Parts: sequence; structure tokens; C-alpha cells
Amino acid sequence: MTETAALPDDLRRPRLWLAALFALAIPLFVIGVWWGLPHWSGWAGDEMHPTQWPKALSFKAFNGWHTRYPPLHFAVLQGLSWPLRAAMQAAGTAQPDRIVALIWFGRIVSLLLAFATVGLVYRVGCEIYDRRSALCAAAILVCVAPYVYYAKMGNLDVPYIFWFTGSLLFYIRILKHHRLRDYVLFALLAAATVCTKDQAYGLYSLAPLPILWSLAVQEKGGGGGTRNLLRGLGRALADRRFLAAAGTAALGFAVFQMLWNWQRFALHVRLLVGPMSDNYQDFENSPEGQEALLSLFLRQIAFSLNPALAAVCAAGVAWTLWRLVKKRGGEEPFLLGSLMVLIVSYYATFLVLILFSYDRYILPIALLLAFPGGRLLGALLAPSGRLVALRRPAVAFLFAYSFLYAASVDARLLADSRYAVEAYVKEHAPSAAAAKSAVGVGRRKHIPRFRWVLWADALEKNGRLLQRHRPAYVAINLTDIRHPQELDFYHRMVRGELGYRLVMLHRGKPLFDLLSPSVQGTSSQRFINPEMALFERMGRGGGSGNMDSTAPPMADSPAVRLH
Repeated sequence: MTETAALPDDLRRPRLWLAALFALAIPLFVIGVWWGLPHWSGWAGDEMHPTQWPKALSFKAFNGWHTRYPPLHFAVLQGLSWPLRAAMQAAGTAQPDRIVALIWFGRIVSLLLAFATVGLVYRVGCEIYDRRSALCAAAILVCVAPYVYYAKMGNLDVPYIFWFTGSLLFYIRILKHHRLRDYVLFALLAAATVCTKDQAYGLYSLAPLPILWSLAVQEKGGGGGTRNLLRGLGRALADRRFLAAAGTAALGFAVFQMLWNWQRFALHVRLLVGPMSDNYQDFENSPEGQEALLSLFLRQIAFSLNPALAAVCAAGVAWTLWRLVKKRGGEEPFLLGSLMVLIVSYYATFLVLILFSYDRYILPIALLLAFPGGRLLGALLAPSGRLVALRRPAVAFLFAYSFLYAASVDARLLADSRYAVEAYVKEHAPSAAAAKSAVGVGRRKHIPRFRWVLWADALEKNGRLLQRHRPAYVAINLTDIRHPQELDFYHRMVRGELGYRLVMLHRGKPLFDLLSPSVQGTSSQRFINPEMALFERMGRGGGSGNMDSTAPPMADSPAVRLH
């Protein structure tokens, strides 16, 4: 393959520019890391709860939600947290405080991996093109809204993205140099990625194709026509480097997946193909359903990156394909094109099969799109050429907007309505005992930090649980009402039939919020800053008098609007 001309690189001090990017990323990633803490559960859905870390690795524990995920990150958290757990045990720290400390630990691990991934993206970009474009690619990742959210939560999303980005470094090096060590390290990190989160298999399903093609071209030696190319493909399949990668991937998967604990792995597989896949599909497996899935996928990309940045990345992909086809090769377009193969692989071998998608599923896609997007922005930032005085301010404005778009996640976390509900109870409760008696009805991670009452218990026998325990305050997450019985319970509470009156209907007002609501039904953002209703017990000991004739405020959550 012929080399493309390199962009003139005016980044004389790239480390300073990279440091400036990290300086911007630090507040973006760190703000809100305390969301829902201190509490034994927290508000982040699917967070790796400390009580599950040892269970996920145990030969005896074959039940529980932790089997939904592979064991690698559980092992990482359990191993790295050993000094902290030992210190807390020696100090006699109470169990609830230990759990809170370990939740903090899991979130800090995610933070460190998020920062490391930004550095890896820059390093991968430097393998493909110039430092200026690599810096732009890293900056794009920093501005991905779901990435900003998961960077501060103890979920698996940032850990598996970290392993995936590490594997990309050796994937690119394979395509450039075909060294044995790069094959082995790529396979090992790919195994670590899949054994952190299963869905990552889709990113690698078609990855061998660019490798085999590149290896065949190398074997062909640049001549001999189609017959020699086919022979090169045959030799590539039997190449010791390719076989070494396959063997390393198999061995790494066996170790990271703890295949010696076969019973646990078998249960994990049964959950993946059985209960976990039930009731999740949003679309039918039909042409119309696949079209709807693709439409959602594209809208989620625009939501995650923001529409302007998504358009830039799409233009970068188009420019890459144009150079690859019209100019017939070149190392840089081929490398970028090989990354685009992974997007096709993920969509065709994962999303098309499961027929649903969430914004967190877009994280690896946004990361891959950052590379052609970064190349285009790097070209626009070149110090020479036409309209330099316009191009550079335009790119600066784009990143300023993108940074604020991503920072909207932090603004929403800081304004979460549950903080206001808790503050109201603390300020207005007639006694400490009354404040302590407050309960949250709903799903565990969707209520204020009160005593938890399941919907099933609250609905049992027409709400007699509240009449029996008589909590002074009852909080309900209106955004999370999912069933008619729950809606009916809320209406009965509003009408005062259960002995409570509505004293607060609240949704926090973030300082700014640029996030588009178009796909928030499939976004982690729907769990932030929900609309909350707070009820106070009428009569002595809980409230202040009986209900008056004033109509209660209207709820704006679509499922619970009062008519």
C-alpha cells in the first residue's frame, strides 16, 4: 500500500495540549461521582455492587444477578480493593460504611480507566495519522455524553471500553507491521474485553477480515493478480501469527471467563440466551423492524455525540471512504476503514440479533467514529490552506458546544430532584423520628435515600402497609411508574384516600441542559433527575392538618398526568 501524505503537524508541544485536554476532562468526569452517595445502594443502575464481587467469583454462588456479567471486572475490583477491605476490617468499620467505601472504590476505578482510555485513543490516533488529529479524536471521546456519565459510575461500560481501546492499539499495529507480539497482545486484550462485557464479541466478529486481507496483500507482494491474492489469503489463514492470535484468544477467554468453573459459566450462558433476552426486544425481526432499529441506532449516535459532532464524524467516514475508493489505497484510509469494519461487525452480529439498543451500547461506536472525525477536524485545524481564519474558530466553537452538551450530564446529576425531596423532609419534619420514618415507594435505585418499600408491598391489600407502619413521609418516583396498579396507587395518594396529602411535586432545574430528549427513553439519562412526588401523613405526628380544597399541582410525567 502506498503512503498518504502526512498532514503538517504544528503541535510543537503535544504533551501540553494533551494535558490541557485532561484538565478539561477532570471536572467533566469527576463532577457527580458522589451521585446517590453515601448510601448502601446508590442510584446508578447495574452498578457492580460490592456484595456481589466475591459471589461472582465463588464456586458456590450460582444464583443472583451478578451472573448476568462475565467475572473479569469483578475479579479486578475484588483484587484491587483487598488493601482497603483489610484496613476497614482491622479498623472495625461497620458493614454499611464498608459497602459505601467500596462503591466509592468501584467508581474511582472507572474514573481512572476513563482517563486512561482518553490517553489510549490519542495513542491509537498517533499510530494512524498526525498528533493534531489524534488529539481531536481524544477530544471527541471526552465529549460523548454517555461516556461522561459512565466515567463516574461503577458499571462495566468504561472498563470494557478501556480493554477494547487497548486492543485497537495492537489491531492497528498488526495492520501496519504484522509482528507476532502485536497479534498476541491484540488477542489477549480482545479476550479481556469480551470477558468484561459479553456484547463486545460483536466488535471482533469481523475483525479478522482486514487482518487477513492485509496479510494476504503482504504475502502477495504487490503483484501477480487475483490468483496470487487468493493464494495469499490461503497462506494467511495458516500463518503462525494468525494461529497464535487465535490460540491466545481462546486461552485468554478460558482464563478470564473462569471456564474451570463450568457450572457457573453454563448458568451464565443460559441466562444470556434465556431470561435475559426475554421481554427486551423492542422491534420485530422483519424488514420494518430492522429499519426501525437502524433509525434508533442513528438517533442514538446523534444523541451520544450531539448532532453537530455526529455530522462531523459522518463526514469523516465519507471522506475516508472516498479516499479509499477514489485514490485506491493508502495506509491511513485503509487503517481508518478497518476501524469502520468493526462498527459494521458490532451492528450486524450483535444489535441486529438482539433487536433493541440503549445509548450505552453506542459507546464503542462513538469511540470508533472519533477517529475519522478527528482526522477531519485535524485537517480543518491545519495552519495553512484556505479560510484558516474561519476554520479554526469554527472547530473551537464546535468543541465548546460539545463540551457543554456533555457537561449537561453533570448539570442534571447535580440538580437531581431526590436531593430536594430529602432536604424538604429534613427541614419540615416535626421530629428526627418522623424524618427517619420516611419511605420511598418504588424500585431501589429510583427513590430518595429513605427506607425502601417495594411496589409489590405498597400495593398489597390496598396499601395497608402504609396504614400499619404510618411513615411520616412517602416519596414516589413518578418518572418510573410502569404499571396501571402503580398509577392507581399514586392517584389514591393524591386524593387522600390512604391518609396522605401531596406536599411536593418536583423535578430539579439544571443550570443548563443541552441534551436532546429524542431518545432518552433508551438512555441512562432517564434515571437522572426524575419527577418526584412527596406525601405527608395527615393528622397527629406526621403532618399539619387535613387536606384543604386546593387542587394539587399537576404532574408532567406523561404516564401520570392527572385528568
